[in-house]
Amino acid sequence: MFAVPGAMPAAPTPEEPKPIGIQWVPMEGGQHPPFAIQAGNDQGSPLFVIRASHEGGMIPGKLHDGHLSAHVGYDGQDICKPQYEVSYEVL
Repeated sequence: MFAVPGAMPAAPTPEEPKPIGIQWVPMEGGQHPPFAIQAGNDQGSPLFVIRASHEGGMIPGKLHDGHLSAHVGYDGQDICKPQYEVSYEVL
């Protein structure tokens, strides 16, 4: 590409905001914040990254969009957690 004398430079194209970090926010009842980190999908429904308190620890898990609780795996079982923390990108 070359510059034409006297021509105006092209306007910069807008870029998507880049995340500057990750934080956790307490949620319940199937809620998730904007910019929640999506880890995949299940039959077209987004799955979000969560963590929840269980048996004295914070256990990673998932939240299906549209479900009323999150799920963590513990001792070979799928445990429903109505209160959880959702990871999201800080812009």
